[in-house]
Amino acid sequence: MSFFILRSNDIRNRCLEEIGELEINERTPYQVEIKEYKHNRTVEQNRRFHWVIRKIAAHVGESVDMMKQIITQQFIGMRAGVDPLTGDVVHYLPSTAGLTTAEFSDLIIQTEALAAELGVAIDENMG
Repeated sequence: MSFFILRSNDIRNRCLEEIGELEINERTPYQVEIKEYKHNRTVEQNRRFHWVIRKIAAHVGESVDMMKQIITQQFIGMRAGVDPLTGDVVHYLPSTAGLTTAEFSDLIIQTEALAAELGVAIDENMG
């Protein structure tokens, strides 16, 4: 599988070259998706979010996993999809891994505000 972020004509040309080399037939179709690139959350954002989650979980006496689910549902909400086995509409909690840096930043701000409301001490240096 290849993944290209088109930032220059050279990269675009390499992408087109790879597409041109594909053996296309009905038994092995390929999927091509073109969309604006958005940076996913950073490692530092992820560290901070999970640090705040651990602090809140300890404060309220809940597991870290459950606290993350509760906060994700509260601030991001549930998503709807179709169960491929039954065709039924199902609701699920989205992963935070696909959030952009801006979306994840908003989630961290909301989570830190919740921590403050609960009286959980949060500092900038995660100390």
